[in-house]
Amino acid sequence: MSEEKGNENKQADILLHIEMGKAYLRRGRREDALRELKTALALAPDYPDLQYEIGVVYALTGNYEKAIEFFKKSIELNPKYLEPRLNLAITLSDAGYDKEAIEHFKVVKELEKNSKFLFGAAGSRIANSHAYTGDLYFDVEAFDSAIEEYKKGVDIAPDFLDISLKLAKAYIAKGDLSKAEKQLLSILNKDPNFRDALRILGSINLKMGKKDKAKAIWTKMLLENPQDNEAQVLLNTLNDFNSNAD
Repeated sequence: MSEEKGNENKQADILLHIEMGKAYLRRGRREDALRELKTALALAPDYPDLQYEIGVVYALTGNYEKAIEFFKKSIELNPKYLEPRLNLAITLSDAGYDKEAIEHFKVVKELEKNSKFLFGAAGSRIANSHAYTGDLYFDVEAFDSAIEEYKKGVDIAPDFLDISLKLAKAYIAKGDLSKAEKQLLSILNKDPNFRDALRILGSINLKMGKKDKAKAIWTKMLLENPQDNEAQVLLNTLNDFNSNAD
């Protein structure tokens, strides 16, 4: 058998094991899929696709450490391969390695050259997962832990203003009004008409003794929407307070 013919047969064997592995995976037979893919890997240890596919199987079985190992091997073989990099970031986050996950998301973002990439399905899932965890901490008044989770969500998806608002509320609950004010101003810089952020910013200004700023915010809100009953109540309360003070 010629060397060329032997290479062709080897390539055919590799492809056969890969296809069988994928077929088993589609049927939910993960152990069989892993066996076929590892057989292919023994024949072609330098195939980044194989390292990636094995990582996927491990991730699906919940073996995050092995999944991370194989995703990293795939990236070592091809640093510009996006799929293992993205799945590595997701798996790192699932395993609790959030800082490292964010770094890999940043690399993916650079490779994609697309500023919206992190706001896709994967980034949304991870950001909202942190927000949910933050909600759990907030509900038991563990505000420092809630803040850390919300910040992770904001770092991944800075344009998810609902998470940014949760972070501002956590700062308020902790009593850190200056950080809450800074966070709300950041939200309003992106969306000047975010009424919930405006309403809360007015309340913070009032607590900080900035009555004129609070009045200006709520007056503006009422002028823009005369049906905003909450803004009207807040403004009436402030006016009554000022009258009594006089």
